Amino acid sequence: MTLQISIALVSWSPPRPLYSVSLAGRSVLHVAASPVPNSNLWDQVRAELQSNLSKPTFETWIRPAVCVSAEQRRLVLEAPNPFAAGWLRRNYLGLIAEVASAISGYSIGIEISNPGHDHGYKKFSSKQILSIIKLLRFLIGKYKIKKQNILGHSDIAPNRKKDPGEKFPWSRLAKKNLCKWHNLGEDKIRENRNLKLKINDEKAFLRNLYEIGYPITKNKNEKINLTKAFQRRFRQNLINGKIDQECLLISKNLVKF
Repeated sequence: MTLQISIALVSWSPPRPLYSVSLAGRSVLHVAASPVPNSNLWDQVRAELQSNLSKPTFETWIRPAVCVSAEQRRLVLEAPNPFAAGWLRRNYLGLIAEVASAISGYSIGIEISNPGHDHGYKKFSSKQILSIIKLLRFLIGKYKIKKQNILGHSDIAPNRKKDPGEKFPWSRLAKKNLCKWHNLGEDKIRENRNLKLKINDEKAFLRNLYEIGYPITKNKNEKINLTKAFQRRFRQNLINGKIDQECLLISKNLVKF
């Protein structure tokens, strides 16, 4: 049994149970496996989407997508053409993942009160963080959850979500062995900030992100959102959506540890 915990802001965007998702190539969606029989999962997801989306939207974008396979903890969906695949990726990838997770019941959502980025995002209180630490210790111990499965809302849906954001103290949680973090010194990574990438460094960075659970994308705007999500989690002092040598260095270290 593989469980995942996602951390989100309740007052910014009420979350539902989520799975980490990625889009490989132009039309394939990967979702972590669930206790629902693999052959039935997409049918159940599609039925739920049909009840929540308008008929034209469902018939145009969701119904044509088919389940190619459901093996090795991956649900693979294929769209009928590249345009449809791109549209699904940009507009419904996160929603499909959320519904799949809600059906599977393999994810636990933790909501934290905070106005969020659009309404006066503020620092989390010590009381909130101490409560999170206590709760995570309990959940990790009870369900044997791996620390790489402790995620932020923006880690799971980087094109739609920003929470819990750059003010959430992931490094503090990491010191308690409650989440994934790099083991690089601040001086070591800071000296690489804003240094330009070399040839193929961007590909290496995106590949590293995929290795630690982020989605794959070739879309320029989605790459920016993906980089910002990474920075909000692992390089919180500068959120600019630009990949530099500092980001690359951190990503390499995360793959190793």
